[in-house]
Amino acid sequence: EVSIMTEKDLKTYRILFPFVYDKKLTKENIRDIVTGPAYKDMTPRNLPGIGNKDNRPIRDKMLNDVAERFNDYFHSDPLDKDDFNEWHNETCEHICDIFKPTSIELKYGKAQKLVNIAFKHFLLFDDANERYFAYCHTPIDNNVLSWCRDTAKIDCKPNGWSNMDYDEYIDLQNNIRAFLDKDSSLKYVNNDNQKISNLILDFFVWAEYSNTIKEYWDNIKMNYDLYVNMGAAQINEVIKKYVDN
Repeated sequence: EVSIMTEKDLKTYRILFPFVYDKKLTKENIRDIVTGPAYKDMTPRNLPGIGNKDNRPIRDKMLNDVAERFNDYFHSDPLDKDDFNEWHNETCEHICDIFKPTSIELKYGKAQKLVNIAFKHFLLFDDANERYFAYCHTPIDNNVLSWCRDTAKIDCKPNGWSNMDYDEYIDLQNNIRAFLDKDSSLKYVNNDNQKISNLILDFFVWAEYSNTIKEYWDNIKMNYDLYVNMGAAQINEVIKKYVDN
């Protein structure tokens, strides 16, 4: 069974991903994440017309539907792996299907980004229960695809993350899981030396590949020693590289 994180890990991830502050999984806060950072990370700017007068009501309905699905998810019993994957797929398919009457071609790759980034934010909420995150997926984007090629040696198709279909997406999630489960993947563990989940991997990749994290740490060099003592040594090595350079 995959361990999500220890308390030290949680502190580290909140520092590495400093966008969640003392939030509860209320209906309002869930909606704020879905319609704000999760939607932004889906890069809607690459979907011409999604915000115009005719399509705006459809877009807003999609976001409201997704927020409602998350609210129901967190107020029901935690799902096992198969049921979670079914819930996840149904949510992504709904995001894609709702735009079919329009000229907007929103593919599975876009939908998974919205759903998975929302989970990444929710994981750091004050009242998050790790049982609801045990089987969450890695948000697939360019950074993760680079990691897959460079580190995990996973063969990724050249279509890019936003154009992925379901089969490409789920194959990649399974290949990521297989790599993380290898005995040789010693870097990818929590502070209790348990293998990290697919979702937690995104914090590692984000720390290594994101320009945002470099800029963030450049602004707080004076606090480096404090933060190093807070959590996962393997991530701190990445942080130290940015602070020292």
